[in-house]
Amino acid sequence: MMLPQSMSGQTVGILGLGVSGMAAARALAGVGVHLWLHDDSWSETGAPAEIDVPTAAQIAAWQDWPWASLDAMVISPGIPHHLPAPHGAAARAAEAGIPVISEVEIALRARPSARLIVITGTNGKSTTTALLGHCLANAGI
Repeated sequence: MMLPQSMSGQTVGILGLGVSGMAAARALAGVGVHLWLHDDSWSETGAPAEIDVPTAAQIAAWQDWPWASLDAMVISPGIPHHLPAPHGAAARAAEAGIPVISEVEIALRARPSARLIVITGTNGKSTTTALLGHCLANAGI
């Protein structure tokens, strides 16, 4: 796992705690980031028993996060940032000037000098990867 040492000691909210959000939580917890977690599908009693939440993380409604202290917010890919209408937490982050980042940016912060090609999204990743691989192979890269 690539750990973003440059984010150590920061306070970050994570919205959406599926595979992507939990991967971000583990990476950030590994470098001492103070985490605030929320998933719209979780009840107020906390995370489902099968979810391994980092011990230093706080689970809270996004409305209750310490917005004045947040250095960044991670939003899972399936949650709208802008269109058709932003999630309430995304709108709040924009109003407060809090950077909204993804797990991809966490990886980039962990290895800023790395040469990466990142393919994300709901559909078409395998096709895009195959096409890109073909193009790079034909280019001799």
